[in-house]
Amino acid sequence: MTDSRIVAARPAMQLIRQLVSRYGPLEFRISGSCVDGFVPCCVHGNEGDVAADRYSLGFVEGCPAYIEPVPGVVDDHAQFVLNIEKGKTNPGSLEAAGNVRFLLCKKAVKREKAVNPHMFSYLFGYSGSWADFRTFARKFATSMREDAQYRKNITPGLEVGIVLKKDQRSGKVTYGIVQDLLTSAAYHSRGIKVRLEDGQVGRVVEIIY
Repeated sequence: MTDSRIVAARPAMQLIRQLVSRYGPLEFRISGSCVDGFVPCCVHGNEGDVAADRYSLGFVEGCPAYIEPVPGVVDDHAQFVLNIEKGKTNPGSLEAAGNVRFLLCKKAVKREKAVNPHMFSYLFGYSGSWADFRTFARKFATSMREDAQYRKNITPGLEVGIVLKKDQRSGKVTYGIVQDLLTSAAYHSRGIKVRLEDGQVGRVVEIIY
């Protein structure tokens, strides 16, 4: 299996989740060449077969991404970051109604450093050395979990990630908007239990700020 070469910044993650919730499976199709970045076309995931000459970048938030193999753009050391910006979308791209568009930028890194502090800083604001990266990552993950343990940090209308009872063994995270808080205590070590707007119930493990 080819390693995924595309990641999404947090604003893009949120928009993808909203579009998937509204339209179902999606995919990204990228073409052309641009120094400042590509404007992908976000379409329904079942709109026919992808052209054979398109190159798979892997999956971003569960959605496949394909790009035309433009010389100098797709190579063994290319990483891509998907973000959003204000601007005109490609015709037929599903994010058009929001007056924003996806923007894909190439980020060249060595394969053995595909996950590094520089990529992490782009997504989460980290600035530091590789030697300190693991410590920061552990603290970052711990802080997210700890926030989810306190009722005061969670309110109706907030976007969160929860673990459903059936997913407790796998740890699969389901995302949605909080409708009700079901834990009355101010603190719970395994996360505050909530009901999402779609009716699913689980304990919060991530708060989308």
